[in-house]
Amino acid sequence: MIAIGHVGITLVVCAPFVNLLVASGHRAEVPGWVGIALLVTLVPDVDLVVPWITHRGVTHSLLAAGCLGVVVAVVSTTRWGGTPITPDESLRRAIFGFVVGSGGVISHLLGDLITPMGIRPFFPFDSHYSLNLVYAKDLSANLTFIAVGIVTFWTVYLRSKDPLPTDGTTADELPAESEVHSVNP
Repeated sequence: MIAIGHVGITLVVCAPFVNLLVASGHRAEVPGWVGIALLVTLVPDVDLVVPWITHRGVTHSLLAAGCLGVVVAVVSTTRWGGTPITPDESLRRAIFGFVVGSGGVISHLLGDLITPMGIRPFFPFDSHYSLNLVYAKDLSANLTFIAVGIVTFWTVYLRSKDPLPTDGTTADELPAESEVHSVNP
């Protein structure tokens, strides 16, 4: 896959995670976490520009997914700005960071698994897997993946339900869905 194909596949893979974030009251965090996932999904192809690393070798493995998951988890628990992070928030960020970091690499692996060149997910063991469905540089396949990814992501994001308020408001007191999105003059 080329970059746009990987981005599309990652958007599809992120959809359930986005629903979980929104349903747990963290809609504002969706752009940040998805942005990290989209960056991470491109990292395995660093082997294209580093001459001493074999393409689709160690960077295209579950080992790399785990390592990048740990890196994102550690970075996401780092305090940015002046507000301290509570232990519960730190644990939540670490879990999300690991899922996003490892998930971004795994979604990349899924994209390369469908190509004839395939992947070696259990590196350093000599195993090779390929579904041989589309060529990595097939532009129509890559454009299809990005289109499906965008539509899937936005559909899930927009249709995900925020949790009910915990301030004692009942469902009967909430505005109708048509009122939430309307603009009053």
